Amino acid sequence: MNSTDDAVLMAMDGGVLTVTLNSPRVRNALIDGIEAGLARAAKEANGSRVRSVILTGNGPAFCAGANMKELDENEERDAGTLRARAREIPESVLLPLARIEKPVIVALNGAAVGAGIGLALTGDYRVCAQSSSFIFAFLRLGLAPDLGIAWTLPRLIGYRAARDLLFRGRTVTAEEALQLGLADKVVPDDDLAEAAKELACELAEGPTLALGATKTLLRRGAELDLERFLDYEVLAQSMLVGTEDHREAVNAHKGRRAPKFRGR
Repeated sequence: MNSTDDAVLMAMDGGVLTVTLNSPRVRNALIDGIEAGLARAAKEANGSRVRSVILTGNGPAFCAGANMKELDENEERDAGTLRARAREIPESVLLPLARIEKPVIVALNGAAVGAGIGLALTGDYRVCAQSSSFIFAFLRLGLAPDLGIAWTLPRLIGYRAARDLLFRGRTVTAEEALQLGLADKVVPDDDLAEAAKELACELAEGPTLALGATKTLLRRGAELDLERFLDYEVLAQSMLVGTEDHREAVNAHKGRRAPKFRGR
């Protein structure tokens, strides 16, 4: 089994950070090494060198969800310990990933199971291999959805569709995920890495700070009333006016040329 240090791999290429879950023997389940590696990756993604992120998996699964060995040990834990553990992954992994102020593309190489779906939903785009799937397995374990799924899923595909997937514990193919709006693109398995990299490179060439602000505004729009949202929008826009990328865009327009953004 992978060591803690190589359970999640990171590689930089031209402003694109590729984060790979790398524990295929446990189908990239949320073992300690995966959790720690994702927390490190979220910090790395917010660095100034990074302009877009790809999150993918190594092996037949994207992420098998909960560590079943840990679930077996839950009977020995008291209620306080269980509550603390239930809060740990959302706070240390899920929220940092969701708050990355760069475009995040999830390249779904295989099955996303249970909590693995929550991980996939942190991305801004989901590019899916033809053989990949989303397996809503919570009820099979007598559990409710976690890692924010009951919050993110209805906002993505609507209440009725989300309710059906969660209540019936359904498996969703890549093609159905595309129809539902759960996936943005489906490609042949062998083309997944290239398709994700193409999108990541396109986004990496954009104005990084403006993309980050747009991502935050989209998230805030689901949480705030219009008056409070407009206050936040004004704050974001006033900050962006002072960026190098905005000045470059204005100068490029004057010079009738394409802008060359530098992400600052």
